[in-house]
Formats: sequence, C-alpha cells, structure tokens
Amino acid sequence: MLQPLLVGFMAALVPCGVAFGQQPIPAPVPEHYVACLPDDVATRGDWWPFYGTHVFILPGMRSPEQIRGGVGWPLLYKVYTSNSEDPARSWLSLRRVHDDRRVPHEPGTTKRTAGCWDDHGEEYPLLKGPDFYLDLEVPQGRFMLSLYFFEIDWIQYRAHTVTIFETAKGRDSPPLAAAKVDNYFNGKYKRFAISGPQNVTVKIARDASPNAVVSGVFFDYLFHPSLAPVEKLLASPPAAPPPTEKPNERLAKAAAEAKARHAKAVSPAATDAQIADYLAAEAHTFRTMRDAEEADPKFYYANAPKLVAETLARIAALQEARPTFKLAPKVLAIAYHGHRLMYDYAASDKLLGELSSALSLEARTGKDQVGALDALAGLATGCLTERGGQNIATAFNTLVTLFNQMLDAPNALDMTHQAALRALATNHPDLAVGALRQVRAKAGGKLPTKSRFLLGNALLVQGKFTEAAPELEATVDELPKGVKQTQGLLSLLSCYLGAKQDDKARAVYDRLAATNPGADVLAEARFRFAFAYLERGDKGNAEAEFKAILKQVPSGHIHEEAKNQLEALKAK
Repeated sequence: MLQPLLVGFMAALVPCGVAFGQQPIPAPVPEHYVACLPDDVATRGDWWPFYGTHVFILPGMRSPEQIRGGVGWPLLYKVYTSNSEDPARSWLSLRRVHDDRRVPHEPGTTKRTAGCWDDHGEEYPLLKGPDFYLDLEVPQGRFMLSLYFFEIDWIQYRAHTVTIFETAKGRDSPPLAAAKVDNYFNGKYKRFAISGPQNVTVKIARDASPNAVVSGVFFDYLFHPSLAPVEKLLASPPAAPPPTEKPNERLAKAAAEAKARHAKAVSPAATDAQIADYLAAEAHTFRTMRDAEEADPKFYYANAPKLVAETLARIAALQEARPTFKLAPKVLAIAYHGHRLMYDYAASDKLLGELSSALSLEARTGKDQVGALDALAGLATGCLTERGGQNIATAFNTLVTLFNQMLDAPNALDMTHQAALRALATNHPDLAVGALRQVRAKAGGKLPTKSRFLLGNALLVQGKFTEAAPELEATVDELPKGVKQTQGLLSLLSCYLGAKQDDKARAVYDRLAATNPGADVLAEARFRFAFAYLERGDKGNAEAEFKAILKQVPSGHIHEEAKNQLEALKAK
C-alpha cells in the first residue's frame, strides 16, 4: 500500500532531476555516439545493483526464454545469426552453480542460474561463423551498455570481436565501435557508452572460438558522479575560462597543468604546498571533465578512459614517492573519484571505506574538524544519490556518529538532516530514522520541525504508522502554510489510513478541503483512500473513491488514471 500512497510525498522529497527509485536522468543527447569503456572483471555474477538498473536481459535463464526487466522495460530487441535458417540459441546449463560467483544470480534472489545466447557455431567449420547478432532499440539518454561473458560448460578458450553498427546502415557500414573480449573464464563485462534514441546492431563474432556466446545485456544511465567530497576537500575555485574556449580545449589545458604540477609534487624537494597545488589541479581537471561531458559527450567518452588512467597513475606515483600522503583524505578523494568516473565498482568501494575512515579520523583529531565533517557529509550523500543507497551505510553511520559528538559545530544538525533526506529519497528510510533518532537523543529529545517531519515520513515509509503518527501530528501545524502544510496533511492522511483509522483520515481530508488546495490535491487524497481500500480487498469503497475522482477532476491525467483503475476493477 505504501508505494501508491506515498508517490506525492516522495516526489516532493527527491532532489530536482531525480525520480524516486531511479538514477538521475541526463538531458537528451543531440549527437549519437558509441565509445568503449574499461572492462569490469571484479563484479562477476553479482550484477545487481551495479548493472541493469534501467534494463536487464539474462539469456537462457528460462530456456528457451530469458529473464528480463528493469524500470525501462519493455525494450525492443532481436537476436539472430548470419544464417537465416539457423536462429540464435538459448542455452541453460544443468551444472550445480549455487556457489559459483561467475554465474549471474536471478533478480531479487541469491539463486544463480547459468545461461547464455549462442550462435550454434559448434556446428560450423572454424572461422566460419555464423556469429551472433543483437538488434537493440537504445532509449533516449546517455547509457552504459554492458555485455556479460563467462565460461560455464565448455571450458576452453574463447575470444570474440564485439562490433556495434547503426542498424539502418547495415552490417557492412563503418562500425560505431569495436572491441575484443577474451580471457573471460572468471567473468567479464564489456562496456560501452552509448546515446539514444537510436537503433544499433551488436555483432559478437565467433572468430576462432567454438561458438559466440553472451550471458547478460544491461542498460544503465550514465551520469557524472558527485564531486562533493573532492570539492569540499580541495576548495580551490576554478579560473573562469575565456569566452571562446571550448570545454575540450579547457580539459586539455587542465590535464597538462596537472601533469606539470605532478612533476614538482613527486620530486624529493617537494613541499606540502606544492603537493596541495598538484591535488587542486587534479580536482580542476575533474571539473573540466564534468563540463566536457555535459557539452560534448561524444568527445568526453572517447577520451575519458585515457585521461582518468593518467590521473590514477599520477596519484599512485605520488603515494609511492610520499608514503605519508598515501592515506591522506585529499589523495583518497581524487583516487575515489577517478575510479567512480570509470565505473570501477570494486576499487571505488574499497576507496570509499578508506576515505570514510580517513575523514572520520580527521574529524576527531584534525585541525579542520568541521571541514572534514562537511566532506564526509558530501561523501555519504553523494554515494546515496549515485548508487541508489548501496554500500554507504558505513560512511553514513560514521557521519551521524560524528555529528552526535559535535552538535555544537556549525551546520552539523543541518548536514545530518540533508543526509537523512537523501537516504529517504533513495528508499533507505532505516538510515534516515536511525540518523534522526540518534541526533534527537544527543540533543535532549528535541528536533527542529523540519527534521521531526522528516522522521515521521521515514517511519511512514517503513510502515510504522503508530510511531509515525505522533511525529506528524506534532509538526503539521508548524509547517509553513501552503504547499508544505498540504504535503504534511497528505502524509498524516496516509498514516491514518495505514493504521486503519479511517475516521481520523476523513477528518484530515475535510481539513485539507477547507484550505482550498485545488482539485488535483483533493483527487490525490482520494487516490490514497482508494488504494488503501484496494489493499484491504474492499473493492466497493475503492470503486466509490475512483468515481468521486472522475467527478472531481473532469479531464487530464488524474481523470484518466481513475478511469483506468475503474476499468481494471470491473475486469476483475
């Protein structure tokens, strides 16, 4: 029941540009492109939550069918071979694979199932194909297309050439991108940056292998990771670019400057100031990379892997030359951001833990304790937004613990509130509740109105209606009149419905109606009644609410949604 009841509330909470339960959706891309990204050999079969956040296709898991899904499903695709009389095959392995990390797990479970598509190449002479083809309709936006390969049944060497073409131009047209995939016994993701909307054909050439196979196809939105921890730790304002200078020109200059400063930073006579200047130059390079990605993504994705590899090599050289800086927060922040730029999940997760520990130590014992807290806040909230809340509990809880110790620090409570807001917006109400309750205990049982209201809503999302009610009841009258108080009343109404206190919910509806919030808001309230009744199996009252909505809102998307719900009820 909570999902339909809380749509309006969660939409109000999520930062601008971020849809509830989804990744930030970049602006449309005017020019189509495909570019190779570095391989991932660490994630193996544990694809979720790193892959398939938009669309996933797991070939052969229900042979001859596939397991497919994601928030972007359905997505049009077609598989075939170069021989029209010999279609592509779905293969399901019968081996026991429950403890084999190479094998993809099924969505939402720990069960692993080994399957693939293949071209039936074992029936053809060596080097005679027929090769595997996959036509894909790429949605609008910037995506990472990932193809997963691993060996499971025929344990022998395989190597393929992966080529991507524009479907309309045919397989003999110049390729948009091409790459080799080999040595994938333990699992390997071959990854590409790709823009849409466009239709592409992916060719997986058998080459000298027994056959051409693929065991996973994934689409994920590409977006530039948060620069928050880097910006907080290396707060050197970038120089204003000349009006005529293009982002790619700025990026080339920034990378050259970082390289020049690095030469000084690793010299035996380098001062701490020179090292700080070098790290600031790397931070500026990241800023210009972000600008280039926004202005010219085709250029950016074609050049980013090389530029980031050079940055990471320079950081490694600095750590070797100056071991005392090996675990310095500024150095770790640069390394962390570099690995995030390349979607290197294993390395960035490791660095996330190291950076969190380093910032925690700095916040307790360093000279700039508030600055370290601020950077840790940026780290935790940035990770929540980028990764959908995965693997950030350590950084988040460390942050909250430190805030509890330093509530007299400027903005400490506000930063905790913002972190809790991000946790709730990314569907981690448990983190939000834990953070706000810890702060309340440290502050003698008091919370500002906005934080107490946030706590009430986090409890509401958890389904803890009796705990949420007093928090919302105490704060709704203190909220500013208008949109915020209207949202507070809607949350309180949902809370009473969840607790099956319908009389109280009706009283809230009457109070809401008295404020004249508009027909759409009242229809939203009636939707919450209707969905609550549906959850209880009370189709009669649900139908009455949907009919009332049709009278309340005579046209528009709300009217159509109520109409659709009524038709669905009649069909049942």
